[in-house]
Formats: sequence, C-alpha cells, structure tokens
Amino acid sequence: MKARSIISWILFVAVGALYIAIGAGKFTPAAGSMFTGWGLPVWLAPVVGVVEILGGIALMIPRTTRWGVLALSVIMFGAFWTHIANAEFLGILRPVVFSTIFWSAWYLRKVSQRGPDDASAGGANTQVE
Repeated sequence: MKARSIISWILFVAVGALYIAIGAGKFTPAAGSMFTGWGLPVWLAPVVGVVEILGGIALMIPRTTRWGVLALSVIMFGAFWTHIANAEFLGILRPVVFSTIFWSAWYLRKVSQRGPDDASAGGANTQVE
C-alpha cells in the first residue's frame, strides 16, 4: 500500500508541475492566437492559464488535491471538446492522457488510504453490533 501512495504523489507532483508550466504558457500572444483560431475569445487563454496553474499547485498539496483534480477535469473536458469541434483529432489525446494520469493517481491514493478491513468491502463498514 505504501508503494501506491508514493507512486500517486510522484504522479501528482509531476503532473502538477507540468500544469503550472502549461498554464504559464497561456499568457503568451501565441496562446491567444491559438484560442482565436479555435473560435474562442482571446481573454479565455489567461483564464484557462490561471485555472491550470492553480490546479497544478492544488495537485501537489494533499488537502487540495481533490479540488485540483476537479478543476483540471473541467479544463480537460473543455480541451477535449474544443479539439473535436475543430477536427483536431490527435489533439484529443493530450486531455485524455492527462486526465487518465491524474484520475489514476487519485485512485491509487484512495486505495492506499483504505485500511485492511475496508479493502474487502469496498470501503463499507462491515462490523455488526
């Protein structure tokens, strides 16, 4: 169980750092051009950047990991549909892969936090009083 916890935190730190870097890139003129090319307003690029930076930071802090996963899931959902709407089918891979990584890390973390009694019952309390 300890190995799962270590793997999940390595993934959270790596993906969190990646999202901080990706989010910082949303403040460039190139990002604004990309967004307008997709038919989105230019002001949306830095908004997405802020959410990606905050989400990346949240992934690295144990108490806020859940919020980071949820915030970045919303961003990845939007990225997924943006790529579909613009017929950029290879672009779909990035949000799918990143989402799979942080949801897998979330799962590993939750499984590693369960006690030995919880594992057999899916986390339900099985004691009878």
